[in-house]
Amino acid sequence: MFSNFLLPKKNKLAFLIICTYFFFNVLSAAALAAADNGAPGTGTGTSSQEKPLKFVGAYLTTNNGNSEVDITKIQLPLKPTVKIAFDKNVVDDAYWPNNEQCVNIFNNSGIKVPAEVSMISDQGLNESRQAILMTPLQDLNAGEEYKIMISPGLMAKNGVALGVTTNNQPVVIEFTTQSKTTLNSAEQNISNAVVSAGQAKEQSSLSTLMLYIVTGTILVLGGLLLGFRWLHNKK
Repeated sequence: MFSNFLLPKKNKLAFLIICTYFFFNVLSAAALAAADNGAPGTGTGTSSQEKPLKFVGAYLTTNNGNSEVDITKIQLPLKPTVKIAFDKNVVDDAYWPNNEQCVNIFNNSGIKVPAEVSMISDQGLNESRQAILMTPLQDLNAGEEYKIMISPGLMAKNGVALGVTTNNQPVVIEFTTQSKTTLNSAEQNISNAVVSAGQAKEQSSLSTLMLYIVTGTILVLGGLLLGFRWLHNKK
């Protein structure tokens, strides 16, 4: 109707063509923007499901995964629990049977060390689903170097393998266990603490005994004094 008032009849067709072209461009731009933001579609743009899996770090931790100390910067105890962190979910049920086989410990001779591979029990937080726990089944040797190797075949929940970001090579994390000197020092500190606690307890018991003796002596002397005064008054 708008074109009936402003445009001659011979230009109506050109006007309609221009309007159609304009709206087509607007809708195309909106569709491309939606695709860039990860909206579902048939385009070939990168979506959130196609993002690669990345290794974040390996940390000395407790079984609940709370503590985080980089294992490459400290000497580990002989039976550590190591938290291996990634930036995506790696404990999804669909891939867990594969992923728990992808993490292993080797000694400096290249021999595989038996270890328990598990997930954090509390899966309430995303970071809990982005970590794998590993604990040797037996004590490691003191003062020796070990390697944790993560296979490039480890998979994220989105179906992308770790090898995409590692050039299809395993991730290798090297660490060293505490030396015998360190362990002996720690044991000596514990022993000293036990001895000190025993001495303190013994000292406390002696002090209590002395208090009883002094109190008893005062009571006896007081009783004797009262008895002498009573006998004196009788006379």
